[in-house]
Amino acid sequence: MFQEREAGAADLLRSPRDERTWVLSWSQYSLRPTGKNVNKRRQILATIVFWGTWPGLWLILRWSQRTRLLIVCDDEFLVVQGWLSIGDWGLPGGGLHHGEPVITGLLREVWEETGIVFNENDVKPAFTGTVRDKGIQFKYHAFYTLIGKKPPIKIQPREISGFAWQPINNPNLRLNNDARAVLDWWLYNR
Repeated sequence: MFQEREAGAADLLRSPRDERTWVLSWSQYSLRPTGKNVNKRRQILATIVFWGTWPGLWLILRWSQRTRLLIVCDDEFLVVQGWLSIGDWGLPGGGLHHGEPVITGLLREVWEETGIVFNENDVKPAFTGTVRDKGIQFKYHAFYTLIGKKPPIKIQPREISGFAWQPINNPNLRLNNDARAVLDWWLYNR
């Protein structure tokens, strides 16, 4: 179910490195070719779709509240890549439904995206912030959790195209703005 890929691949890092990481194929049912051309084509298509739908995303997301969860295991943390993105990596989480409590929305979104089940006692609040990313501004609630063992990840292919466990001190990882803020908070406060 897992495939090994160089962490220096363009879709993971800004610069090449010798470290290795594990990445799940974008489809949970079968492994897809992961050569640079395949990933590049998929990312080009996702970027075109992202910018093509940007006005709609702006209308929907500008008033939304979102959640993010930093999942730390030893000296690594879990990042996910949405299929509708420009190639940045982020933290699991997503939008709250109308009237949904923040913690409930966080646990639901993390389960939907990764298949990991947490309960309210497993996660700790970090901060609430506002991010402006690619012209879209939204409020988000950041949380973190420390786990002793990496759980199996079952991504939802309609939302997430891949995941990776990355070293916590990896300055070359291409993170979106809200994920970078949560990671910086963690590094400063741990």
